[in-house]
Amino acid sequence: MKTSNKLILGFLTLILIAITVFVAVAKYYQYADTVTGNGKNTSNVRQVTDFNSIEVSGKISVNLTQGAPTKVEVKGDENLIVLIRTEVSGNQLRIYTKDKINRQTKIEVDVTVPNIESLHLSGGANIQSTNELKGEELALKTSSGSQATLALQYKNLTSDSNAGSILKLSGQVEEASFEASAGSIINAFDLNARKCSVQANAGSMTEVKVLDQISADISSGSSLTYDGEPAVRDVNASSGGMIRKK
Repeated sequence: MKTSNKLILGFLTLILIAITVFVAVAKYYQYADTVTGNGKNTSNVRQVTDFNSIEVSGKISVNLTQGAPTKVEVKGDENLIVLIRTEVSGNQLRIYTKDKINRQTKIEVDVTVPNIESLHLSGGANIQSTNELKGEELALKTSSGSQATLALQYKNLTSDSNAGSILKLSGQVEEASFEASAGSIINAFDLNARKCSVQANAGSMTEVKVLDQISADISSGSSLTYDGEPAVRDVNASSGGMIRKK
């Protein structure tokens, strides 16, 4: 082997070693300050006052049921559920972690509430409805890798998704307004909306089903795919944005 080839091989080997060390150190610091579950599963019912809005932050999975009476139950390893905070301020239930919990550990919160008007998810939170949520108006906000899977029956829906969040919707609404950005994904092919407006940018992807009328402003590498035969009003695609019919 030529000397030059040996030098190149040695250089590549050093780079590979450096990358391996960097990844190992990064993983160490990722979990160094986190709390890991002890494997002893338990549950705890929290005492809460009435609320119609929910905010969830952190690696927490929420099972949302519309019904009565109001109930909040935290499930998981016994040394972790004590770190889960469930606080009501005004009409909002806030669910979050006191300390950093190992992201590979599963924490579940079962929430039953008669009426829900607002959901806000961030920091990798996950929420799914166990039945169809019904009401007049619902405001959704998802960000930072959070995910929501919801069955809905509302008159008006407003949704703001960003930072890699994923939103999957089904059911029906009279009017829907979607904002999507920063790589977020909205899958609403199973949500029948009579009227729908979409604003999307920064590499987001939106899929909707519209019955009567659609308007849209899609830009910066984002895409909108719509199903149905709606009247198309005020539709604009720019800066690499794409609009197409399914």
